[in-house]
Amino acid sequence: MARGLNKDIGPIFMNQAVLLLAQTLQSLPIEALEWQENCLLLITQVLKGRPICRVRDGVPLDGICLEILDAVHHQLRSRIEHDHAAQRLCYPSPSIWSREHLHLAFKQVLTEERLQRLALRVQAHQPKTVAWNHTLNELLYALDLSGCLTTRSGLNRQLSVPLTEDAYQDVRNKTMQWIAERLQDYASEKYLFMAWVNGRMRWTAIEAAAADKDPLVKKSYHKVRKLKAALKATLERVTQDSVLNWLALMLRKLVPVDAIAHHILLLLSAMYSLWHDLCHRYTESERHDFLYAIAKQIVNAPTAIVNFGDQTATEGETVADANWQLNQITYEPQPPEGLLLRECLLNAPSVPFDEHIRNHPEATFRAIALAYLDDQKWQDIADSFDIANLSTVRNFYIRKSEKFGPQLRELFEIELARWKHKNP
Repeated sequence: MARGLNKDIGPIFMNQAVLLLAQTLQSLPIEALEWQENCLLLITQVLKGRPICRVRDGVPLDGICLEILDAVHHQLRSRIEHDHAAQRLCYPSPSIWSREHLHLAFKQVLTEERLQRLALRVQAHQPKTVAWNHTLNELLYALDLSGCLTTRSGLNRQLSVPLTEDAYQDVRNKTMQWIAERLQDYASEKYLFMAWVNGRMRWTAIEAAAADKDPLVKKSYHKVRKLKAALKATLERVTQDSVLNWLALMLRKLVPVDAIAHHILLLLSAMYSLWHDLCHRYTESERHDFLYAIAKQIVNAPTAIVNFGDQTATEGETVADANWQLNQITYEPQPPEGLLLRECLLNAPSVPFDEHIRNHPEATFRAIALAYLDDQKWQDIADSFDIANLSTVRNFYIRKSEKFGPQLRELFEIELARWKHKNP
């Protein structure tokens, strides 16, 4: 029997169980039978946090999932032996140690060959069924863990405009969405799975690099990135001490204990709880996705922009002293950029905006740009012009966007000035 701990750990929280088992292992020689038993228990506890290869509806694992889980088990065993020798079990904390070792173990075993078998496992199910959704989610999570997706530096070597970290994460997200939508079209006899995925990722990166120059999307995209960074910085500043300090001010009646004070306390508590959960339960990539989605929704929402007056309350002022700011709020209507860009395209001169794809006079830059502005997929745009290869349409649009960008920006500024004149 393992020393200091029964095999039924049930009532103990996972992190406490991991810490107790690690302390027990550290006190034993690796050759001891008790060490082997506790090591197996520790691996079992760590694997409870695994994101993939989980039993669903009581059906035991088999095939590729069982193979991956066995390989991860072996990797964890090796890492525990290494940390035991280095006296670093559970450093710096049980939760961080467990999460990092689990992710590293999956990254080691999720090879391109195993990812391909996971993809074929998804294709074996009828689309849109419960089993299909479950296996698809596991595949997407495995891709994110594997490290087999082309890195940001790898993509930047192929682009004329380097991707920022936010832009790279957006490329990853769009690639994952494309996989979810088009996986049934994957033909294993034609392509290796990761070649198929990374090929799509490269095209998505090219589109993102072109969009960075494209006046149709550039302004909104930079707003989202800036707001996402501001959201992250704000959440990082709200610590547990921030909540406790505000509560102490309320209890000592150093600030007016009114509705505003209680709302501030609730807001600080919610912000701290949100960031704590994001940091301890999600990966860096998932945190980015969450904050980016919030920022994008705020930027694209058809709501008023709220601006405060020039003055702000200083740090020493109380909430009551700063209440005057509520009367200083002004509302500025947000320009409907999508509509203005559409007006630019519709009213733009035929030369040069009606340049078209060879042998397809109806496939003009104007028509393609309007379809793109309507969020149509490249394949749908190509089909509407009876063009077999979507790359023909996409490459034409990218080339002409770079060529006509300055003229389109000038037209947009004119339309924006007109709109502001009508909406002072």
